[in-house]
Amino acid sequence: PAQLMSALPQVGSWCSWSPSWRSSRTAATLRPGSSEGSAARPTHLIVMANGLFGSPRNWDTLVEELNRRVTPGQVLLYCSVANQRLDTFDGIDVCGQRLASEISRLAAAHPSLERISVIGHSMGGLLLRYAVGVLYNPLNRTIAGLQPAHYITLATPHLGCAVDGVAQVPFLGWAGVLSGVLQSLSVPVAALALRRTGAQFFMQDDIFQAAAPAATTTHGAGANTTSTTGSVQAPATWPLPALPRLIPDVGLGLGAELNWSSSTPGREPLLLRMTRDDEGEGVYFYSALRSFVSRTCYANTGLDHLVGWANSSLRFMHQLPSLPSHNNAMGVVREDHILAAFDKQYSPDPLRQEPLSRQDVPMTFNSSGNYDDGTSVSQNIDSSSSGAAT
Repeated sequence: PAQLMSALPQVGSWCSWSPSWRSSRTAATLRPGSSEGSAARPTHLIVMANGLFGSPRNWDTLVEELNRRVTPGQVLLYCSVANQRLDTFDGIDVCGQRLASEISRLAAAHPSLERISVIGHSMGGLLLRYAVGVLYNPLNRTIAGLQPAHYITLATPHLGCAVDGVAQVPFLGWAGVLSGVLQSLSVPVAALALRRTGAQFFMQDDIFQAAAPAATTTHGAGANTTSTTGSVQAPATWPLPALPRLIPDVGLGLGAELNWSSSTPGREPLLLRMTRDDEGEGVYFYSALRSFVSRTCYANTGLDHLVGWANSSLRFMHQLPSLPSHNNAMGVVREDHILAAFDKQYSPDPLRQEPLSRQDVPMTFNSSGNYDDGTSVSQNIDSSSSGAAT
């Protein structure tokens, strides 16, 4: 998590909010090939990507509200249909490639489009980061041939998942005396229940041996041409052979620590690779994110049992501010800029973005490709030359 924190400096602002749930019967999803809006010539594409086990219907209320506010005919609202329900278990890279192909086809089908904005809920924010990284053209700084406008996430686990610390899955800490058991079993259960996606959330990518189809991107003066080698389908390998090394001896100690080492030499977890460009593979995750005019993270301050406030707002635990004393507050309750908003390559911030305690970052990915426990991190915290989150 600390490595991810330091590698994602491009978020512009974050908003803490308390959700207000509403339902809507309005279905405003534009599907590929639909005749809806064909008479108009929209210039701004807004793509919405659902989260884990979600569907396009999750966006009904937001689409209804946006339709009341946008200029008719100028904005194309699109709810992705590429990853729905069980398909979201296929892996962040597999789902992200599906989404990239979907966006590419959509942009080609509407030549009047000029700009693109994206909104992702939970895992959908990660899928969009992957998709725009595949579609980004470094020659003209476009995404699928369109000018990037706004990148927005709602409760997205940008730092993945962990059993404790800044990326802790909240309900693991709410379980009281059962927390030790749940923490010990969280990784294998996630890998079994959520398949490849669950393993990638916990940065245990090597549980699944098969890789997603490679993306092939041709960069030119116009829009990118993106294709995949083979069909974009879920790897068939199940994680059973790799699970024994992840399951601690619960009978001997409920607080036993997991084996966080990676068995794939030199291959970092996907979420860590998604924090930077890889010209060799033709993906530009960092540059694509940086190319948006604005980047905003909305984070739930509480009652979110899957994604914590610090995780979805890209803050260390000690950076979480005090909230206004509102009773039954709903909607956005606080908005400001965060240290991670500044690209240190161009505008160094006088306040260093680094962990202060083991609570901030219980684990870190080191240069040898393994995870260190909290002891190593606490030693790094005391050193100004720490590479954990500098």
